[in-house]
Amino acid sequence: MKQKLITTSTLMTATLSILILGACSNSTDTASDTKAPAPVAPAEDNEAMEELFADSMEVSDTPVDAAAAPAGNGSINVDITAKPPGYLSEYGLFKDMARQIPNDGVYPYELNNGHFSDGLDVQRFIWMPQGSQATYNDALRFDFPVGTLLLQTFSYGDKCIESRLLLRQTENWTLTAYKWNDEGTDARKAVAGGIVTLTTDEGVDPEKYIILNMNDCKRCHENQETLFPLGLTARNLNRDINTSDGPQNQLAHWVQSGILTDAPQDTADYPAGVQWDNPESGSINDRARAWLDTNCAHCHNPLGAGNMSGLDLSITQQDPLRIGIYKPPVAAGRGSDGHKFSIDPGSPQTSFIVRRLNSIDAAVMMPPLGRMKAAEAPATLVAEWIAAMKFGEAEAEELKAKQLAEFERLQKEAAELEVAQ
Repeated sequence: MKQKLITTSTLMTATLSILILGACSNSTDTASDTKAPAPVAPAEDNEAMEELFADSMEVSDTPVDAAAAPAGNGSINVDITAKPPGYLSEYGLFKDMARQIPNDGVYPYELNNGHFSDGLDVQRFIWMPQGSQATYNDALRFDFPVGTLLLQTFSYGDKCIESRLLLRQTENWTLTAYKWNDEGTDARKAVAGGIVTLTTDEGVDPEKYIILNMNDCKRCHENQETLFPLGLTARNLNRDINTSDGPQNQLAHWVQSGILTDAPQDTADYPAGVQWDNPESGSINDRARAWLDTNCAHCHNPLGAGNMSGLDLSITQQDPLRIGIYKPPVAAGRGSDGHKFSIDPGSPQTSFIVRRLNSIDAAVMMPPLGRMKAAEAPATLVAEWIAAMKFGEAEAEELKAKQLAEFERLQKEAAELEVAQ
């Protein structure tokens, strides 16, 4: 069965800073009466960003010669033991590279919540070796067979900018970024990353896009020294898509196509798929938690890179202490801007989680990688979520006391760790 090409708008580009977070979401803005605080202007730190990228710009911003790029041969070419090829076309994933029309066996897919990408469109594709299947899991990411290839292509208007590729090898996944040529006919490997100018309108500051280097990519995709794809869970894949047979549940389509096994037969048994920017898909609470889960929880979880903050933004976490309610800043630096709590119930204006989403200051912003613009629409949703929170006086005081005790414990652990090092 062939599936029509599916295009999903999401939000995701890049910025430099130290990762305390991580995943990015769909590009449609959510209208709201509860406005988040205005975006925070960048500090002078950000002026050094292009200097930090100077070396990689010299290498990866060199225009790709379209004539030199090899053409696809119409068959899939994936070698898990070889180094990633120099050109995206060498994988043979597309019948038409320029229009992103996939070869047979390459499936476009959509996520309910993708990573923040500054309004760029994202097309996603998956390929697995013939006869192999992904294994369904209700709560965790799916188990994909060796040889699985996942591809995201980021586009600005009708121009492809970058493709990011994840390949499942025997022991781990590998990540490779590819930069598209100006003609839009192929993309060349960009190991060192680089900066792409998106707009050059006269009298307007040019918009720029950062292609992350491989080490930066690992900051989000690596946990406990293991790389993994983000977002491919039952909850995030459970949605209707357009196929050649008409609208169909995506997970059911995967089962029918033979690339997914062990899934429930009844689609009603799939975890509910909530879309952060679709008010009809769920409550404000569910949608805010879905965005934070996709864009933050791969780092802010007990085993993630941001575990020392004590924050757990996984969608399954229900403890208000771990979610950040009345949580003092443990490792926020000047990101807290003097505010006492990550989440101050009923008061988004004094909740520094909202400030960090709205910031484009490299020392403040969260997520710290994957964007150059303020996450204004998600910040507005999170602000609405916080504004609706209510706790009785006694319960609020109890939560504050517990958070203070946890804060002191984490500070002590951090001090001990620093001495030990």
